[in-house]
Amino acid sequence: MAGFDGVALHGAFGWVLSEFMSPTLNTRTDRYGGSVENRARLTIEVMQAIREVCGKDFQIGWRLSVERYGLRLEDLREIAAHILDREFIDYLDLALWDSAQIVQEGAFRGQTM
Repeated sequence: MAGFDGVALHGAFGWVLSEFMSPTLNTRTDRYGGSVENRARLTIEVMQAIREVCGKDFQIGWRLSVERYGLRLEDLREIAAHILDREFIDYLDLALWDSAQIVQEGAFRGQTM
């Protein structure tokens, strides 16, 4: 009805794509675990497969938690930049509990979300 078709990939709230992104929940030792690049591999492969099958006019979004569930803001920032730079998605939907919240861990500790 809106004049376009699309999908929003759910990479938030501990769902499977966010579990793969988490260095604490993803304990795999194959090419889908370990490094940031490996943990992002499944999400990127899903995005690329959708684009290949559905074409450039099909909207692809990515809902992403940037805190909790073992996710690290510095990793997600790097992964999201890579994905956006390569235009694997059309939009990024950040799931924040509170954008004024203070980051508790990692490189951005003490800063607001």
